[in-house]
Amino acid sequence: MTSLENEVRGLLERLDVPLEAMAGAWPARSPISGEALLRVQETSAEEAHAAIGRAGAMCQRRGGASSCACSARSCAPPRPISAGW
Repeated sequence: MTSLENEVRGLLERLDVPLEAMAGAWPARSPISGEALLRVQETSAEEAHAAIGRAGAMCQRRGGASSCACSARSCAPPRPISAGW
């Protein structure tokens, strides 16, 4: 495991991201180096929409739309990611 992988895992653990969320089939890569940082689980469009809705609802409770980068109503549906990524 590289030092960057360790750093990312440590950060996610401090944010209470469950370890099983970091042990999927798909590599999550650094946009800078392309290095695989961890592996993530596949998510269906329905699961993604539900997660976006939960995030939007939480954002609304914490400060309203002006403090949100994305709200449940303004988020576009997830786009398929090409297999070449």
